[in-house]
Amino acid sequence: MPHGVANSLLLPHVMEFNMPAVAERYQIVAEAMGRGDGDVVAAVDQLSAEVGTNRTMTEFGVTQDELPSMAADAMQVTRLLGNNPREMCEQDALAIYQAAL
Repeated sequence: MPHGVANSLLLPHVMEFNMPAVAERYQIVAEAMGRGDGDVVAAVDQLSAEVGTNRTMTEFGVTQDELPSMAADAMQVTRLLGNNPREMCEQDALAIYQAAL
C-alpha cells in the first residue's frame, strides 16, 4: 500500500483516537475545511472519498489476522509515537487498525 494512501486511510481513525487531547485544534481545522458542525474527522474522511482514495485496508488485502502484528510493529515507531498528542498503547493501535479494516 502506498505511504500516502495509508496515511489517508488511517488519518480519520487516528484523529478520532486523538480527539480528546486536541479537540480545540481540530475545531479550528474543521472550520477551515468548511465544517460548521466541527466534525473534522468527517471532513477528512469526506476529502479522501472525494479524491477517490481507497477507504479500507481490506481493499489492499489486509486481513484481521494480520492486525495484531501490525499493531506490535507500530509500537516500534517511537519517533511518531513520541510526537502523538495522546499516549498510545498496542491495544489502541490495534483498535485503530480494526476500525480501518
